[in-house]
Amino acid sequence: MGRVTRRGRVAAGLRSVAAVAVASAILVLAGCSGANAGSRASDDFAEYMAGVPGVIGVGGFISNNLPFLGSGDLTVDLDPSADEATIDAAVTRAGEFEPGMGVEIYTLTTLMPIDDETAPGAALSIQRPWSDPAEGVVAQLDDLRSIDGLAEYMEQRQPEYDAETVRPTVEVLIAEGINDPCAAVTEVLRVSPADAESFAPWQRMGDTRLPLECP
Repeated sequence: MGRVTRRGRVAAGLRSVAAVAVASAILVLAGCSGANAGSRASDDFAEYMAGVPGVIGVGGFISNNLPFLGSGDLTVDLDPSADEATIDAAVTRAGEFEPGMGVEIYTLTTLMPIDDETAPGAALSIQRPWSDPAEGVVAQLDDLRSIDGLAEYMEQRQPEYDAETVRPTVEVLIAEGINDPCAAVTEVLRVSPADAESFAPWQRMGDTRLPLECP
């Protein structure tokens, strides 16, 4: 066996260090998807809700705050042709989603298009704290859908990260051509949160919207 020189030992040591560095780099690259916890949670939510009756889409945004940490909000788009039981099951399932360790969800927004020829693009949007995202949503959606001339309803809680304590804000858009828009506004008020911080009614006029002054 040949004699191992000092130079040979140094070279062998460098090769070992290089091998460890390469292996570490491979492990880091392999774990990058896990480090983006917010993106992973968004993808998991889409997969979790895929194929659920009454659901026509999902969305929202969960940021990758730090490696393995994330926070944000989720949205579920509901089929307006689905019956109440189907919608209830879909919203309940969305609220049971578990985003995984290190990810905090602030709110769930339920979004439902309104099938109204007088109000193209009309939609209902209700944002609730993640701690109880399905509470009363289905009944509220059902009541709102029955209001003639309602072109848009948006109930938000901002900032979303404080949704547990902040009061909601409500914006309402009444379709153009409705003879008594304030009557529709009164119906919306009846099914809106009583503790709303603000309630802003508008009516569509062509390509714009004008504020409504209702008693």
